[in-house]
Amino acid sequence: MNGILVALLAVAAVAVLISVLFMPVLKVTGSSMEPTLSDGQYALCISAGRFKTGDVIAFYFNNKILLTMPGLFNIENALAAIAVSVAMKIPYKNIYEGLKVARSSGRMELYTNKDKKIIAIVDYAHNKLSFEKLYESTIKEYPDRKIVTVFGCPGGHAIIRRRDLGVLSGLNSDITYLTAEDPGMEKTEDICEEIAGYVKKVGGKYKIIEDRGEAIKTAIMENPDSVILITGKGNETRQKIGTTYVKCLTD
Repeated sequence: MNGILVALLAVAAVAVLISVLFMPVLKVTGSSMEPTLSDGQYALCISAGRFKTGDVIAFYFNNKILLTMPGLFNIENALAAIAVSVAMKIPYKNIYEGLKVARSSGRMELYTNKDKKIIAIVDYAHNKLSFEKLYESTIKEYPDRKIVTVFGCPGGHAIIRRRDLGVLSGLNSDITYLTAEDPGMEKTEDICEEIAGYVKKVGGKYKIIEDRGEAIKTAIMENPDSVILITGKGNETRQKIGTTYVKCLTD
């Protein structure tokens, strides 16, 4: 049995080696991302080429793609989608039209007021990796603005998030507003206090406002010329309180 397993692994290794050495590899790069916040679109200059053992075969297209979801990590996602599409010989027009309308309700939704003093981003970010990506993108895209974060953590599970998100928010936000986010059987105040300990530990400022709607409103009213990151709930219409799901407004 062990001999058969070793043989199968050897065959797989040889197959991978052959594919690396001889199969065409697709390289897709993006540059000159230009945010146009008036219509919420991002223009991305795309170059796509087919490579075989390091030599350029042909360029597929050199054109612009419009993305309607902000965030530099969405540029990476788009490039991955473009690479697969080019490999499958999907026409540029189809790629362009598809990505232009690619959106997910509650995911990286951008809102601004008329004079652009307030920019709010609603997103489902709720763990360490998604927070890291969100801050990395926001800092690069809005270098001259304060960053304000509104979030909470769920009750009864994923306890480590309270430390991870508290530390990240404390390090990257000018102020953090801690609020309800499916507290379940725990008290919202207790969860927020625990997160606040980590925010404070890294020198961050915070406020605890248990009512989520009030927390969002206060964050916006108290912080002009800021980017308000409202994370965790997106377009969800329920909060888990105790064992009951209570209706609520989306973020």
